[in-house]
Amino acid sequence: MINKILCSTLIIILYILQVSGQSGDCQYVISILNKLNIPESKNVEDCCSLSSYVTCSNGKVIKISLSNMGLTSVPEEISHLSSLKEINFSNNKISSIPESIYNLSNLDRMHFEYNDLTSLSSSIGKLTNLQMLFFDSNELSGIPQELFKLPKLTLLSLSANHELSLKMYNFGHRIQYCYVDIKNILCYDPGTCDKYSGERKLESATLINKPPCSNNNVNQNTLPIITNTNAIITSTLTNNLNILTTNNLSPTSFNDNNNNNNNNNNNINSLHSSNGKINSNSYIESINEINFTQEYNKLEKNKTIYVIIIGIIVITIIITDTYLYKRLYNYYKKIKKNRNNHSNEDIHRYLL
Repeated sequence: MINKILCSTLIIILYILQVSGQSGDCQYVISILNKLNIPESKNVEDCCSLSSYVTCSNGKVIKISLSNMGLTSVPEEISHLSSLKEINFSNNKISSIPESIYNLSNLDRMHFEYNDLTSLSSSIGKLTNLQMLFFDSNELSGIPQELFKLPKLTLLSLSANHELSLKMYNFGHRIQYCYVDIKNILCYDPGTCDKYSGERKLESATLINKPPCSNNNVNQNTLPIITNTNAIITSTLTNNLNILTTNNLSPTSFNDNNNNNNNNNNNINSLHSSNGKINSNSYIESINEINFTQEYNKLEKNKTIYVIIIGIIVITIIITDTYLYKRLYNYYKKIKKNRNNHSNEDIHRYLL
């Protein structure tokens, strides 16, 4: 009986561990979908089954996609989904991003293409895990400096913002891919981007011929490049002049580097359509393998934790059963002994 109770308790505990987070997230997701009159959300308890709108991991909502919903604002319930890593609000009519979104510290990807955004808050600097930002085809007039301080940002897409006056600062972090219209760039600190979208293809950002945004140490970048002969190239960038001081730099190694860059350009160009806009589907497919590896490692870690918990509980049950068995056995021997003593006393009385 005790064994059954312990096993039932174990099952209940594991179930609670699995769904406690999920139920909390799902109530907000289902509330959002119900307000949008999504038929699939009616009478649904597990929002993770709504794969067209939600992606879950370990019972937590990590991605929500509400594109083409006619939204004019970001639902306030989104701010309660603390585990969110990706939000997709593309192709709506959203004019501003609420401050509460900038408290979602796990966000690494934001899609706000084809909306009516006119500005971004400097609070975007709080999202230190951001890796990809998509703000194409909006009405942005400027970008806060804090965006260029994001330490993990690898892709910034700002094309087709016709009113944009862009100041691209370098705070020591190089953004790998910058999709911007060159006509929108007012000033550019060398080293801010590695590649930028030029004439319908990715080109080296060194081709951006714009005045620097500042005259401080940002423009005095020392960029070490190790060649085949272990040479170090020190590039001092001031007033759009490139002065290269090299040791043992050979023309052959320089040509090899150019060939490698051309190959990389060909690979990245496949992520874009013929009009120069980023192809989100192709890009997402290209990083699925990385995301899968990250999620698999997390699942393996959680799996190990669950196995340890179950092991501890099983060992506790075994020890408890052993202890109870000894108690019951000793009690049985005591009762048997008492019975024998009582029987002997009765016989003695009878004989007397």
